Amino acid sequence: MNEPPVDVVVRPYASGDRRQVRRICYETGYMGDPADWLYRDTESWTDMFCGYYTDREPESAFVVEIDGIVSGYLLGAIDASAAWNPAAVAGLRSQSSVRLSAPRTCR
Repeated sequence: MNEPPVDVVVRPYASGDRRQVRRICYETGYMGDPADWLYRDTESWTDMFCGYYTDREPESAFVVEIDGIVSGYLLGAIDASAAWNPAAVAGLRSQSSVRLSAPRTCR
């Protein structure tokens, strides 16, 4: 059986790809399966797992198009520790902007 050729293109990420990348991230977020049973807030899930890469370091991201449709992605970072820095994910200027307080005991 002869199937028509599939046009696969790997290209640099563009800001217009953001919605598709986030959709794929959530739909494959639990070991290749949808993360909806585990985490219902799509926006915060995708912010955690791809927001830094698409918003702060898009020059290190690539997408895969199959027949002109974004169907996959590869996200990278020059400094991977920045991607998991809560201040960077939150879009703050420096980590010193984030203050965590210890729980207080009521007496």
